[in-house]
Order: sequence, then C-alpha cells, then structure tokens
Amino acid sequence: EMSANNESIEISNNNDKLKNVNLITLITEGKNPRGIPSAKFIENVESFLQDYSVEAALGALNELYSKYKYMETSFEKSKSVYKSKIPDIEQTLELIQILKGKEDEGEDLITNYSLCDTIYAKAKVTTTDGKVYLWIGANTMVEFSYDEALTLLQTQLEQSYIKLNELDEDLFFLRGNSITVEVNMARLFNHNIKIKKLREGSNSNNVVI
Repeated sequence: EMSANNESIEISNNNDKLKNVNLITLITEGKNPRGIPSAKFIENVESFLQDYSVEAALGALNELYSKYKYMETSFEKSKSVYKSKIPDIEQTLELIQILKGKEDEGEDLITNYSLCDTIYAKAKVTTTDGKVYLWIGANTMVEFSYDEALTLLQTQLEQSYIKLNELDEDLFFLRGNSITVEVNMARLFNHNIKIKKLREGSNSNNVVI
C-alpha cells in the first residue's frame, strides 16, 4: 500500500514538472543570437488559462522576469568591464605603434614616466631590440615582438568592441522582453480580479432573502 502511494506521488510530481515545461514553452518563443529566450505576448488570456491556474502562470512569468533581471544586471557589469579595458588597450596599442615607428627610424624614444601621482622622470627607451612585455592576466607577463604585440592588441580591441555591441543588443532585448512579461503579468492579474468579481456578483444574486 505504501509503495502504491509513493508511485502515485511520483506520477503527480512528474505531471507537475511536465506542466511547468509546457507552461514555459507557452510564455516564450524563439531565442536571440546568444540563446536568450524571447517572451511571448499573451493575446487571449482566457484561452491561455484554460489549462493552467493564474497562480501557476504568474509563477512562471515571475520566474522568467527574475531571470531577465539577473541577466541584465550581469550584462551591465560585463559592459562596464569591457568599457574600462578599451582605453587601456588603445593607449598600449598607440604606444607600441610609436615604438615601432622609432625602431624603423633607428631612433630611441625619449619619454616621461610616472614615479608616483605627481612626479615624473625623463627616460630613454631603446627600440632596437624590437621587444615589449605585456601583462596577459593571472599576474603573467609575456615577451612579444612589436608586430606580435600589435596583432594581439588589435585583435583584443576588435573583440572588445564586438562584445560591447553584443551586450548592448542583449540589454536592449532583455529590457524589451521584461516589459512584455510585465504586461502579461498585469493582464493575467486583472483578468483574475475580473473573474473573482463576476463570481462574487453571481453568488450575491443567488442569495435568497
């Protein structure tokens, strides 16, 4: 008898999971190029609620909305990181181009470098060896030729701009779909209130005095 009860509970749980999966497919349609699901506008609320309760539908929509907001916050942080890296890459790229130009002319580079916030010293940088050292992350510095460093930095710069554009597209996509979910939730909520009022009115009319 206990085994039969356990089997019925398991079947019930599986049915609930299946309903949740079906509900997710009903409130989303398609994905953007980075695989973010697109929220579907619920045109006919009454038809949509034939197989699902308002509570279940609102729960699924709220879960989707929370995921959108989480991704939006995460992408905003990533965007800030890339925006802060780009000026450093551009500055380093420009410096190496100057070093390579001096090497081609057979000249040393005379420059000022920072000892601390307000103190600078003049230095002569020899360019004839054609080598630079770049930080590549994880406290690691690697030696590159001028050409290798220029290729690496140019690639990083292009990838950073591409990633920034993708993040802007994704953020625009997320904000638009968040609004769709908000509208869907509001329409479901209003429909639920309307149904409750109709039922209350029907019950009051049936009261015998």
